[in-house]
Amino acid sequence: MASALVAAALVSRSADWEPVALVGILAAVAVVSDLLVIQTRTLYISGAFLAIVLAMALLGPSSAAAIGGLCTLITVTRRHPSRLLLLNELATYTTFPLVGGLLIREVSHATHLRASDPAFLIVVIAAFAVSMLINFALVARLRTLSDGVTIRARFRTDFLPIWPSELATALLAAGVVWMYTQIGVGALGLAALVLLSFQYLLRELLRSQERAEELEKRGRQLASLHVGVLAAMVQTLSLRDRMTARHSAAVARYSREIARHAGCSREDQELVHTAGLLHDIGKFHPA
Repeated sequence: MASALVAAALVSRSADWEPVALVGILAAVAVVSDLLVIQTRTLYISGAFLAIVLAMALLGPSSAAAIGGLCTLITVTRRHPSRLLLLNELATYTTFPLVGGLLIREVSHATHLRASDPAFLIVVIAAFAVSMLINFALVARLRTLSDGVTIRARFRTDFLPIWPSELATALLAAGVVWMYTQIGVGALGLAALVLLSFQYLLRELLRSQERAEELEKRGRQLASLHVGVLAAMVQTLSLRDRMTARHSAAVARYSREIARHAGCSREDQELVHTAGLLHDIGKFHPA
């Protein structure tokens, strides 16, 4: 991490921080997107990586590394990771923006490419891919030390399945770069607004789906509890008065059949069946 920060300071140029409005927009998008991160059992979606890649392409390596480090510090306030995990995240989010930004800068200078040139978009996509690999390698290295799973195995299970979606994100990054060269900061601000709005709506949708699944699970648990209590009550009635218990079971069965032939829903049939079982439950009370 320290070496990445020193390298970022050494390669920093005034052009990496201009225009100031662009630096502010990309930093704000990265931070807000990280605050609105979508995290479920199987998903972790944030637009911060996209914002950092845009900083690599439109600003420079030092500003991109600074935005990556800022995102990590914001994450600390929410997740409170261990010291080792914090240092690894700081190293990750300062290293890959630095390397990716330097790659874009050096290739552009060597080939005399400008941001408005179509070939520059290919360089952006390549830098995105390199940054993804560095990000994966640094994160996987720490996890390998903790659980013993090899990086090669993690590459197959964690990286390859998400590569198609990341390729789409790389194309989106290239598209935003092109739009910026054609329209300017205003277009980038509009794109940021759309991205953050989409991320917020998607997060709320996934949360509502998780809540619905949890409610459905609770409903099944309550239904199982209801059946268990009902069975215990009927069993107790049977121990007290076998004739009444058999009568209640017969009434419940006939009532459900009548409800079925009457065209009642399955839920109503079960309700009628329950009522039949319990219609003589008052006999629990001694005469």
